[in-house]
Amino acid sequence: MCIRDRYMGYMATQEEKNDLLKIFSAFDKNGDGLLSKEELIEGYQRLLNVSNAEEEVQKIMDAVDSNKSGVIDYTEFVTASINRQKMLTKKRLEAVFKIFDKDGNGSITPQELKAILGSQSNQLNNELLDQIIGEVDENNDGEISYKEFKEMMFKMLH
Repeated sequence: MCIRDRYMGYMATQEEKNDLLKIFSAFDKNGDGLLSKEELIEGYQRLLNVSNAEEEVQKIMDAVDSNKSGVIDYTEFVTASINRQKMLTKKRLEAVFKIFDKDGNGSITPQELKAILGSQSNQLNNELLDQIIGEVDENNDGEISYKEFKEMMFKMLH
């Protein structure tokens, strides 16, 4: 799962996640928590003819399967499904920033980033943390300010 997908999971409201889970579950015929190309084609065949379904699903897989695993997990599905403009409201950005800014000092430290992202994956090492911070930290203070966070989110969504 890429960092963008993790951030996007925090951006959706619980109601949006619940609605998307229902849709995801309807497509996930074998219940493994992943959408295969075949499951997507089957779902799209109800809406389109077979050749269009296969073509459309290939476009979806190319765009949504961010880790190139050959399947779409729920987080990738949520990321692809949520309205991008709705995600970028000031209120949502501030709320998500506060999730990461645990001590409320107005910036996200590498330790805070690891506490959130590392809790989802034990593979978040210091080198990856430095890379994430380095890509976003425009003033080179080793932390991500709200301004830097907001700019990163706009870049990721456009």
